[in-house]
Amino acid sequence: MKAFWIAVLVVAAALPLAGQEVEQEDEAEPSDAVVLATVNHDVRLHRSPNGVATSTLRANTDVTVLGFHGNGWVRVQSGDAIGWIDRHFLDSKTAGVQLTPKLFARPVAAAAAAAAACPSTLVQCQAFGCAGAESSHGLFNTAKHGPPTGKARVTTFALFSALQNAASDAVGEGADLSAADRQTIRHLKVSGSTIGEGQLVRVAGFIVGTPHPNTGESVNCSLKGPANNDFHITLAPHAGDDETSGIVVEMIPQDRLDAWTLDALQRVKKAKKRVLVEGGLLYDNIHRVNKNPKRLISGQPKRFSLWEVHPITQFYVCNQASCDPATVKQWTKLADLAP
Repeated sequence: MKAFWIAVLVVAAALPLAGQEVEQEDEAEPSDAVVLATVNHDVRLHRSPNGVATSTLRANTDVTVLGFHGNGWVRVQSGDAIGWIDRHFLDSKTAGVQLTPKLFARPVAAAAAAAAACPSTLVQCQAFGCAGAESSHGLFNTAKHGPPTGKARVTTFALFSALQNAASDAVGEGADLSAADRQTIRHLKVSGSTIGEGQLVRVAGFIVGTPHPNTGESVNCSLKGPANNDFHITLAPHAGDDETSGIVVEMIPQDRLDAWTLDALQRVKKAKKRVLVEGGLLYDNIHRVNKNPKRLISGQPKRFSLWEVHPITQFYVCNQASCDPATVKQWTKLADLAP
């Protein structure tokens, strides 16, 4: 019996205390370091995955890996030439990077080194965070802040899927995007219209998984603690869905409403209330789609699309039998809900 209680105490000591921040192992932030590969045979460079060939790269040419497509094509750059190559014609030159659909991921950022180069308070942290303002990661961090533009467009989970297909073909996943690439994903042709990063949108769904703070991202100058980090929330079509059926929406710490708390979000989830999120479209290019619960990709958030609502500008809850996403007055602001 004594041995049993010792075991219980050991397990309890290993569990996080209430309110203690828990490291999210599936959300490691990739590094902005360049990923390199070598062409192993003479190969055609294509305008898009399986698309028209535009030029030839010779064997032993070194290239920069810009993005990865789920079907195994890799977006690369050699000099001024940018295009797509089947992964079988490339050998990775970057330690730890494998050019296979299941395993490809950018290296994880060195958190300690990043934190050392960052401001020590959120007020001092600029929009590009710890990265260089014009670097790929700096441009990504700046895009996370918005602000979104245009009239709010009601979107669906189907549209998020179509957006992912368009972005995968244009720039790929796990991608290193230039300023020109970020302009490209602002103007994607999807479902008969133009939509993309920065567009103000609304999407309705249910909170699944556990809303939680991120744990020291470059965009927030690698600062620790919930008050300094984005709140990561997964929305899915149905209350009982797995996170792989959802998308990510995030509340950023800059000017976040006091009533937008993790406890409030958890209560809404527990009550299985439908929510309406409004904010800007963002393409999380540095991660990979992770939508197959039977074949999860390590280190990648669970979701079927890398498109997020980020930053969230309004958060509503349906407090009646049903609510129309196009009619905001039918919804209750999260800040107005009784605790």
